[in-house]
Amino acid sequence: MRLCSNINGVSTMSYSFDAILKVGGEKVKMIENGKAYDENGDEISLDTTALETAQKEVEAERAATLYQRKRDGREDSVAQYPPIADQLDMLWHDIDTGKLDKTGTFYDAIKKVKDAVPKPSS
Repeated sequence: MRLCSNINGVSTMSYSFDAILKVGGEKVKMIENGKAYDENGDEISLDTTALETAQKEVEAERAATLYQRKRDGREDSVAQYPPIADQLDMLWHDIDTGKLDKTGTFYDAIKKVKDAVPKPSS
């Protein structure tokens, strides 16, 4: 997600908070009106080329893990893992009935999600 369209007066690209943090590091304490500030409220000058590179890295990282966010519900998806409480209940029942293998309800629930939202091959 891109939050800023203007860093230090340059509006050639918009940058995500993560990209700004990659370039500015821990010294960035606030971002307002497209500018980064330190803990004293002083504007931090950030290199535009470094920001563009960092933004591309952030976007590549997000694309590589999109399947994970879809599986756990952080992104819209055709299938999502059941809530943890439900997963634990499935595990308990599978253990109790001796089905802690590929015939259990826990395995079936997780397998459906993994099949519907596969991990991309490298």
